Amino acid sequence: MHLNVVTELFRSHEFSLYFKVPRVTSALLNNFTDMLEIRDTVRQPILMKENETKTGAYFVIPTSSNILYFYRLKVSDIKRKIKQKNEAKED
Repeated sequence: MHLNVVTELFRSHEFSLYFKVPRVTSALLNNFTDMLEIRDTVRQPILMKENETKTGAYFVIPTSSNILYFYRLKVSDIKRKIKQKNEAKED
């Protein structure tokens, strides 16, 4: 998997200035599998940035078509899903 870690928060307005486009559209994705499919389609790397408290991360795919694909992963979401699976197994 190609994943680049960025050390500074990604800012969409900087992306817009860098590529000299008037507007950038953001798309928030619901699962990481979609990120992998988009990465393969547009042939761009996935950029990753952890938040300061290390309780989550943002994944971004910038594209030359003025679209930024985002996926947010939070530790609390993962813990909740694990708890739900365990409770379902007990029933």
